[in-house]
This record gives sequence, structure tokens and C-alpha cells, in this order.
Amino acid sequence: MNKQTHVAAVALLVLVALVIGWFAGRWYLGYQIEREADQLMEQFGDFIEDFDDSEIIDTSDLDALNQQFIPSLSDFTTCEADGETYYEGDEYFDGCNWCSCNVGSEWICTEKACDF
Repeated sequence: MNKQTHVAAVALLVLVALVIGWFAGRWYLGYQIEREADQLMEQFGDFIEDFDDSEIIDTSDLDALNQQFIPSLSDFTTCEADGETYYEGDEYFDGCNWCSCNVGSEWICTEKACDF
């Protein structure tokens, strides 16, 4: 195998690894969201079981219920790059390196030396 073929094979392997990592990150984020949704549904089920339907619900009860069971966007980790908002697990390419938005709004990036 000549040097050019070897470099192409390594580049292909790196590309495949990046794609697999991207899909794994997407799957894990989906798993986290599904797990949180299951927990919320369980809590909501407990709330409904304890609810006395002879009581009248006023709007403050509905507001409290919404705050308890509907997460706000501020509950999710976000990162900023070039004026755009990214969520935990999202990736961003800066023209040279790939970066991933992680917990704590921290970008984790590859450290390729760039020529710009």
C-alpha cells in the first residue's frame, strides 16, 4: 500500500468515526429526553391519582402544574457560536475543527492546527 492510499484510508476511518460519534451523541440525547419524559409522566400520573375531582381548579393551580411538568428551554444546556444557539450534543464546524456542545455550556473541540 502506497503512502497516498494509506492517508486516504486513515481519512476515511476518521470520517466514519466522526459520523458514528455524531449518531451516538444524537441517540444519547434522545435517550435522555425520553427518560426525562417518562419521569414527568410518572409524576403527572401520581398528581392525577392524588387529585380530588370535587375541587375546582383555579388558574394558579394550572400555572403551578405547567411549571412543574413542562420544562422550559432554560432547563436545557445551550452553547453559542457565531450568533447561533446550539443544544447539548449539537456539533459545530468552525472551518477547521469540530466542536461539541457539552454540559455547562462548554464547547469541546478537536485541536487540529489550522492554516487561517
